[in-house]
Amino acid sequence: MSAPDHEEHIHMPSPSIWPFIVVAGIGMLPLGGVLLANPAMLGEVKALASISAATQRVLAMALLGGGTLLILFAGMGWITSVIREKYDMDIAWGNRVLSMGWKLFLVSEAAIFGSFFAHYFYTLYHIKPGGWPPAGTPHLNLMIPMMGTLILVTSSFTCEFGHKALLAGKRGLCKSWLMVTLILGFVFMTLQSWEWGHLIAKYGFTPTTNIFGTHFYLITGFHGAHVITGLLLLALVYARLEMGSFDRTRHFSLNAASWYWHFVDVIWVFVFLLVYVVTNSGL
Repeated sequence: MSAPDHEEHIHMPSPSIWPFIVVAGIGMLPLGGVLLANPAMLGEVKALASISAATQRVLAMALLGGGTLLILFAGMGWITSVIREKYDMDIAWGNRVLSMGWKLFLVSEAAIFGSFFAHYFYTLYHIKPGGWPPAGTPHLNLMIPMMGTLILVTSSFTCEFGHKALLAGKRGLCKSWLMVTLILGFVFMTLQSWEWGHLIAKYGFTPTTNIFGTHFYLITGFHGAHVITGLLLLALVYARLEMGSFDRTRHFSLNAASWYWHFVDVIWVFVFLLVYVVTNSGL
């Protein structure tokens, strides 16, 4: 009996430049955000005194826009390279490894949201009783976020229905359910955009109004960025379904996109309860 081959499932990915490009794009975002928040920052540096606030604002927007485009471009390239590599893997082993990596990624995302929630509760703890929300905070109408919660919870079901349809070999039905999920996600983002515009235009409520404004826009905005990412992932899955890339056994991308979407939906439930309900309760 021959000795088992311990290297039969070892897969060494090809060298890739995409992670470095993604990191470069991510690095541009906080730099652009800092420059945008403090329009005169560069002018305070002696060597850069000739740079006006308007020029710095343009530079900040260029960094934010360029960083976002760079992340999207490199992300799509990275995803494409991973898809190509998967065809050289053993399906069962590849799914196990990719599943573990994706789950660890979601854990890291949960940790980020956890840090936001922890600071939110830290702030609540140090506010005197009855002092929350702080002065300058408008009344938050619960109707819009309640509608958003219902929409996202429903979209989790439609996404799962699509997954089950593919497992049953019904690719057309899977595409239909994914399209419904995409539409629901788009409606959610439309509602959130309207709410932000309403609060800013009618009440002048911005991230700099008070500490709650900072929490509100940071948490809901970060979640909104995740919703947009989830929509992009689902759209990619839909495109690959159109191309006939998936079947009952080879569809990890659909699994990953659905897990991400469920994660986004669960996080929103916490956002709704902590940011909206707790605030309206006047603790």
